[in-house]
This record gives sequence, C-alpha cells and structure tokens, in this order.
Amino acid sequence: EAGLAYLDSGQTAYAAGLREQVHACHPGLRRDLLLGLIDWELGDAASALSWLLRAVEHPAAAENPPVLARAWAQLAEVYVVAARAQEALEAGEEALSLAVRDSSAERIAWLHVATAEGMVHGGPAGLRRLAERLPKGPKDIASGELDLLVTRASIGYYSARIPQARADLDVVLEMARRGDVAVQLSRCHYLMAAMLTAAGEWDDAELHARTALSIATDDRLVWMQSQCHAALATVMAFRGSWEDAERHLERAGSLAHGADNLEAAAVARVAESNLARARELPSAVIGALDGLGSLVPMLSALYFWPPLICALIDNGELDRAREQIDAFCAAADARGIDIGGSEIGLAARLAAAAGQTDRAAELFERVLAQTGFYVSFLDRALLHHCYAKMLLAKGNRALATRHFKSGRDMLAAVKAAPFIALIDADLGDARLKPPGKVASQPAFALTERERDVALLVSRGLSNPEVAARLYVSRKAVEYHLSNIYAKVGISSRRELREAQLML
Repeated sequence: EAGLAYLDSGQTAYAAGLREQVHACHPGLRRDLLLGLIDWELGDAASALSWLLRAVEHPAAAENPPVLARAWAQLAEVYVVAARAQEALEAGEEALSLAVRDSSAERIAWLHVATAEGMVHGGPAGLRRLAERLPKGPKDIASGELDLLVTRASIGYYSARIPQARADLDVVLEMARRGDVAVQLSRCHYLMAAMLTAAGEWDDAELHARTALSIATDDRLVWMQSQCHAALATVMAFRGSWEDAERHLERAGSLAHGADNLEAAAVARVAESNLARARELPSAVIGALDGLGSLVPMLSALYFWPPLICALIDNGELDRAREQIDAFCAAADARGIDIGGSEIGLAARLAAAAGQTDRAAELFERVLAQTGFYVSFLDRALLHHCYAKMLLAKGNRALATRHFKSGRDMLAAVKAAPFIALIDADLGDARLKPPGKVASQPAFALTERERDVALLVSRGLSNPEVAARLYVSRKAVEYHLSNIYAKVGISSRRELREAQLML
C-alpha cells in the first residue's frame, strides 16, 4: 500500500526504498505489480516487463479487477516506450475494460491508449482519442487529471499544435505550484524547454530544462534525464558554450543508451546535430540525423527534418535535399501535421543554392511574411541571413543589409554567438560594418541554480514565488540570492534587475 501510494504521488525514490521488503512479501498479484512498477521507474525495462506479465497472467488475477487493471495499464506504458504501439493499444484497452472511473489505472490507461493511437495513426488521431476522456479546456481540469493534461500537451507538441500545448502546460505548472501532484512533472518542464527553445526564449528554456532534470534525477527517470540533458546541450550549443554543450550531450547519449528508449535516443541525436549545426559542420549534422526519418514513429512532429535538409543544401547535395523535402512533406501529410512555412523556407534555400534567384526571392519573401511555430526562431533568423547573402550576390546591397540586420538583431537578442559570427563574417567580406560584439558568456561565475534564481528575481518575482517555480525552499532561495549579491557586487533586487543585462 505504501509503495503504490508513493508511486501514485510521484515519489519514486521512496517506493524504490521499499523494494526489498516488497520482494520478501508472499508471491501474488499485488507484489508482482509493485515490483514491476518499481523496476520500471528505476529504468530496468526488461525486469519490469517480466514482473508485469507475471501479474496479468497470475491465476488469481481475475479475482481483483482494480489491481489487474493497473497491471494492464502499466504494461501499456512499457509497450509505448518500447514503440510497440499495437500491443500498447491492446493492453490499454484491457485496462479500460476493468478500471474504475477516475482511478489511477483508468487515467494511466487513457494516457497510453491515446499515445499509442498517435503512434499508429499520428498525433492528431491521438488527440481525438484522448478527447473522449478529456474534452475540457485546460482551465476546467480537476487536479486528478493533471497527467492527462500533460499527455495532451505532449501529443499536441508532437502534432505541431504548440499554442494549445503551451496553454495546457501553463495550467499544469500553475496547479503544481499550488501543491497539486503531477506525476509527469519532469516531462511537463522538458516539453516547455523544447517549445521555448524553438520560440527563441532561451533563458526560460534553460530554466525549465534544469528544473526538469532536477525532478527526473530525484525520481530516477533515466530516459527523462537524457532528454533534459539534450535540451540543455542544444541551448548551450546555440550560444557557443561548447564545453557545457559537450558535457550535456555526452550525458544525454550515455543515459539514452542505458535506457533503451527510442524517444530519448532520437532526442540525443537531434542534440548532437544541433551542436554540429552551431559549429557549421553540415556533414556532421547529416551524420547525426540521416536515417532518422525511417525510425521515428507516427507520433512525431518531424522537427529534426528541416535542419537535415538545410545541412544537405549547405553540403552541396541538392538532389538529396530535393528528395528529403518530398519525404518530409509526405511524412507530415501522413501524420496530419501542418508544417506551415517550413516547406517554403526549405524550397527558398534550395532555389538560392541552385542559382534560381528570382524564384528564391519570391519564396524568401513569402516565408518571412508568415508567422508560426514550425519555422523556429533560429531558422527564421537564418532565413534572413541566407536571403541577405543571395541579395548581396545579386548586387542589392541595400536590401541585403536590411536582412543581415534583421537576422543579426534576432540572434543578438538570444546571445546566439556562433550564428552572429557567421553574419559578421559575411558583413566583413562585403565591407559592411557589423554592429558591436555580443557577449556569449555570463559576466559573472554564477552556478546554474544561481542563474535561475537571478533570472526569476530580476523579473520581479518574490522569494516565495521563486521557490515555488523551482520547487525549493524559501531558505534555499535566500541562500542563492545572497551568493549572487556577493558575486555580482550588489545589495538589492533593483540592482540585480539592472545587472541581469550582463548575466
């Protein structure tokens, strides 16, 4: 009973501490279920599967429908993570046929039935299935439904429905700060980090990724730790913090390998490609991403594909780039995903590389006039850069300068040092004077946690509000704040807001 209570409240470490006592109990359905649940949370997928299969096949299983429902629901999760979507659907349906409404088993089964539906037929299909259980808007959700809301946001992210996904996650985080329990809290913060990175809100992306990593580490969620390290590696790479990026990337890769998790492995490869992209190594980008399109399940928004195509273009492989654009569009159509202006931007880059300057100019103007998530903040800034280079080659220095400036201003706002350097090099070659340098590193040696505290305090949050955002005590915030003041050489929150420009 204690083990199940700990797991249902997201306190995996406490449940794991009871494993030996549980193992010593008399063999039975509940014991097998709990051992499967604990081993799953500890990252031992093979052992978890063995215990859960023992549970559902137990001779007395039919005599205890609620416990049997929970075992089938957990089997659905194991199958989802292993990308065995059809088996996950079948296990989830078994759980739903036995579970009581609003029980843990019922909610867990719905999470994985919807996810598996997305894996078979695409994200929008998964959202439609989940709407059978969760038709409400995010503000009408009960506290017991928070994890259903996180799953809806996750499927929404993989369906490229970002505004809705962010709205769902905002509600989950607000309720969690008030004390409601979301077992998938680390995934919630990880998804926010991924979406904020694409939106160009990199300071907040770092904060959410570190928060997610802290929670996932405490809960021993190995595959989530891998994805959090990958998210941090990406932002660090985009800002030219090479050592930090390499450190997080190494951890992402090793944890993904140990977890034997398709999602974690794919995310680690994307992070590897992002580091290569920031270092202007298109061949390495291709090496990291090539073939990924044939591996990802239907529940994927294919965010990795545009950088692969850009790398092929930069590497002079124009025929392969054309083939990959067609494959990308076909994969998006099969999943029911709206890729917005991404296809236009890729076609513009390809036309420019092929010397079709009139067509490229038309396409660049079209895509840069659009807004939307699928063309990420970084990609939009680099489209300005690519267009500017083509205009400069045509002799249109005035319009080229305007697009150089637009791209550079966007990159300067997020301290994207490696990409700013590319633009400045082109400006120098064209004898156009680049603006002043942008610092790529913090001026003060703050720890990661101190940077998070400094960011939130500089935005006007009180110590209790910062503590709630970071899931730490007020005393911890006060301690970090005093260290920040000492390192920066200030003594007030007002001075910190001013100093934040340099942090």
